[in-house]
Amino acid sequence: MRQGWLFGLCCGLGAVLLLALAELAPATALLVYAIPMGPFLAGLMAGTGPALVAALVFLLAAVTFAPASGAILFVALALPAVLLSWQALQSPPQGQVGPGFGPAQGNVAAAPKWMKPGPLLGSLAAGGAAIGLAAQIAIGSQEEAATRFLMAQMAPLTEAGAGGGAQLDREQLQALVEGSLRAAPLGVGILWVLVMTVNGVLAQAIATSLGRSQRPTPAYRQVQVPGWVLYGMGGGLLLGLAPEPLGQLGTIVGIVLATAYLMQGLALVHAFARRTGSGRWLLVPFYILFLVVGPLMPFAVVVLGLVEDHVRYRDREGGPVGKEDE
Repeated sequence: MRQGWLFGLCCGLGAVLLLALAELAPATALLVYAIPMGPFLAGLMAGTGPALVAALVFLLAAVTFAPASGAILFVALALPAVLLSWQALQSPPQGQVGPGFGPAQGNVAAAPKWMKPGPLLGSLAAGGAAIGLAAQIAIGSQEEAATRFLMAQMAPLTEAGAGGGAQLDREQLQALVEGSLRAAPLGVGILWVLVMTVNGVLAQAIATSLGRSQRPTPAYRQVQVPGWVLYGMGGGLLLGLAPEPLGQLGTIVGIVLATAYLMQGLALVHAFARRTGSGRWLLVPFYILFLVVGPLMPFAVVVLGLVEDHVRYRDREGGPVGKEDE
């Protein structure tokens, strides 16, 4: 028990170190996205208590040097990692088994099984939507100041280019700034989902490789989006047709929740590659297209994820998945 708390303390100090390194130079700024790794490692390797210790250590250190930004980083990155770790460690209902729970390790009858990854994915999507809404409210309350700041930062775009003419005129710059502010909350929500997903998956992989994982790794290919996500996504997109500001809020909720079906679509692609034996020959060009083609490719993968809800291709590929608890 005592070792667990000490481990949580070390993980929290590691998160503080990442924050300090992120503020050294622009080249290291991306390290801020690795802050959830500390609480995730503490939670997945030692339990929810040590994960909370890691998050609180980060909070105390961060707010000492930068009260406002430290509190925001705690709420946005450290605390969600604690909550997701806690959810990941919950046991499935008694007697409920299936490919979505991941392989048993050691004594099959006694080994704890990780809950299905679908509810975790739902929580990630819901958290991203909440972060996006918070960003929209924050930007909306300071829209004039944010507009002036971006106009000043982008002012060089109105200066003469190599050909002698201005790259953008004043009206074009204004439209660019307004579009950026409109898209920012949506981008923040989607980025949050990706950051938390990558940190959680990597933390579980590290814990497993060290033999310290509290739960066996779930079968990610068998992830099934909870049914409530579809209703939330549809409701958000319908609300997006309403006048502003409700329309913008609904659009954020609908699109960020769609990331859950993006993940399910990717899981379907991996299941298909495994079934056909094509492996890297299919996945490498797929991900190249995913990164190069633009918004059309993620949209197509979301559609695949939605179709999988009805087709259930992976039921035939690796045994029945079953609908997640709604």
